[in-house]
Amino acid sequence: MQSDRAPASHARRITRGTLELRGRVYWNRYRCEVTQGATGETRVRTARLRLGEFRSQAQAEVALNKYLALQGAVALNPGLAITACEYFVRFDRLRIALMRSQSRRAYRYVVARHLEPPLGRLALQAIDATVVQELVAQLHAKGLSPATIGTVVARLREILRHARAAGFAAHVIPRAAVRLPSQHRAQIEQRHITPAELTRILDGSSGERRLLWAILGLSGLRIGEALGLAWEHVDTVAGQIMVRQAAVNGEIAPTKTRTARRDVPLLPQLQFILEAYRATRSGCTGLIFRTRTGRPRRAGDVRERWLRPLLQSLGIPPAGCHAFRHGLPGRLDDLGLSPAAIRMFMGHATLAMTERYIHRSSADLREQLAAALKRSADQGSAPK
Repeated sequence: MQSDRAPASHARRITRGTLELRGRVYWNRYRCEVTQGATGETRVRTARLRLGEFRSQAQAEVALNKYLALQGAVALNPGLAITACEYFVRFDRLRIALMRSQSRRAYRYVVARHLEPPLGRLALQAIDATVVQELVAQLHAKGLSPATIGTVVARLREILRHARAAGFAAHVIPRAAVRLPSQHRAQIEQRHITPAELTRILDGSSGERRLLWAILGLSGLRIGEALGLAWEHVDTVAGQIMVRQAAVNGEIAPTKTRTARRDVPLLPQLQFILEAYRATRSGCTGLIFRTRTGRPRRAGDVRERWLRPLLQSLGIPPAGCHAFRHGLPGRLDDLGLSPAAIRMFMGHATLAMTERYIHRSSADLREQLAAALKRSADQGSAPK
C-alpha cells in the first residue's frame, strides 16, 4: 500500500480516518502529526493511504483494519481525560438510554458485569489493544463463550469510538487488533423440553399457568411474545395466533425482529386448551397474562416463581422458558414439516437458526435412515 503524504522526518498517525472512494480505488484519509527533522517543528496535517480496489466498502474496511493492526496503529486521539467508569455513565446517558428497552438492558448488563469491574478505575486513554486482549483472556478463563466475549469487545470498541467522537482521549482499536478465542470447541447441547416432559408439565399445572406452558410448548412463542399476547390476537375460528407485540420488563414493546411478527397456526392440543380456558373466564379482553394491576407479567418472575418450583416438584431437570421454544421444532420435524415451513412457524430469521433448533441425535438419524430404506424397499417390491 502506498501513501501520498509528503516526505517528513517523522509522521505519527493520530486518527483512524475515514474511507474515500475515488474512481474504483479506496483511500484512507486520516490526520497525522508531522515533525520536521531539521527544525523539530510539529504540525498536524491530513494524509491519504491507498488501500486498493475492492468490491465493497466493507472489504476495504477489513483491509484497513488489517493494515492498522500490523502497523500497531491503535493511535490515541488527543482530547479530554476521563476515567472509564465516568465515561460509562456518560455513555449510558447519551447513547444507551436511547435504545429499545431490551437492548438497553442487555447493554447495561455487559457494562456492569464485564467492563466496569476490570476497567472502571483505568483512565479511558489507558485502554489500548493490549488491555483489551488481557480482558479477553480474563473472560475466557471465566468460561465465557467466544460469542459472548466477542459481544463484550464489540461493546467496548463502540464506547471508545463514541468517546473519541465526543472529544475525549481514547484509542482507536481495530477489530483485527484483538484476537478472540477459537469458535471451534465442543458445542453444549441446548436444553429443550421434550414431548414427554411437556406432557408432565401440563398434567402437573392448571389455570393460567397451564395455558402459558401450553402456548410456549405448542406454539413456539418466545416468553416475551407469550406474555405480550392479548385475546384479540387469538383467533380460534381461523386456528391461529397473531404475534404482534411482546412484553419486556413489564412493558409492551415491539417484536424482537421483523420476522418475529407472524401468524402461528394452532396445533389441535393448544386450540383445545385455549378454548377450555376461555370458557372458564368472563370478559376475555386485553392481555391474557397480566398482574392484578393489569400490567404484563415479567419473564423473570414467571421463571423463578412459576417454572422453577414446578420443575423441582415434578423431578424434571432445570430449564428456562426458552427451553419450551427449543422443544417444538423437533416435534414439527417429526410431523413432516419442511425446514422452510418450520422457519416460518418459529419466526426465525434464517434456515440456519431453524436447524439449530431441530435437536437431532444419532439415534434419530438412524431411525430416519431405516424408515427411508424401508420405504424404498417397499416401493421397489410393489407390483407394477
